[in-house]
Formats: sequence, structure tokens, C-alpha cells
Amino acid sequence: MDWRQFIHASEKLNPGAYTDGDDHKLAMTRSGISRAYYAAHNVARLYAKNKGYYWTDDHGKRYDWPQHEMLWDVFSGRQDVDEQTVGDKGHSLRIIRNRADYDAGLSAKSLIQDHIFALKNA
Repeated sequence: MDWRQFIHASEKLNPGAYTDGDDHKLAMTRSGISRAYYAAHNVARLYAKNKGYYWTDDHGKRYDWPQHEMLWDVFSGRQDVDEQTVGDKGHSLRIIRNRADYDAGLSAKSLIQDHIFALKNA
């Protein structure tokens, strides 16, 4: 699968302008944020695997398939500036994806802004 297709799915989940109380549109926006994040995450994970990158914990244990935060740490810790940017954007995308998935109190305005950010940075 081409994980970048999740970006197109995220774009289709953009319901346009709306206000708080429209649960269907709120759900679409939350799902769009998640799809944009997973496009970035899965592409980055495959890139890291192909490059032989891995994450090591404080005890020296190696993780070839790191969890989300660990994956972005791998990129943030690289010497290459572009790879560091991938890590920094990945961390930011993960934060907004977690908000979209778990914070029921987010306003429509916040979700719309997060969705725009996710689409621009995934």
C-alpha cells in the first residue's frame, strides 16, 4: 500500500466550515487528522527501516520497529537537517493526532486548525 494515499483520504474528510455541536463533522475532522498523521508515520517508518535506523533505550535494547514517539526521536536525533525536520514535524503531528483521538472537549475551531496543520505537515 502507498501510505501517502492517507493524505487524500484526509483531504476528503475535511467537511469545511462548521461550528461546535455538529458531531458528524467533528468526527470527520478528527478522522482526517488521524489519517494525515498515519500517512506521515507509515512513510517515515518504512524509510527508517530501509535505512537501517533503529531506536535504542537507556539500557541498550534495540528496537527496529519503534513505537510512535520513538520513531520521531530516531529522526530528530539524526545529523541530516531534513531528517531532523521529519522528526520535529512527526512529534507535532503526534501531539495533534492524540488530541484529536482522545480529547473530547476540543472546539471545532481547534480541530479545523489542527486538520489544516496536519495536511500541510504530513
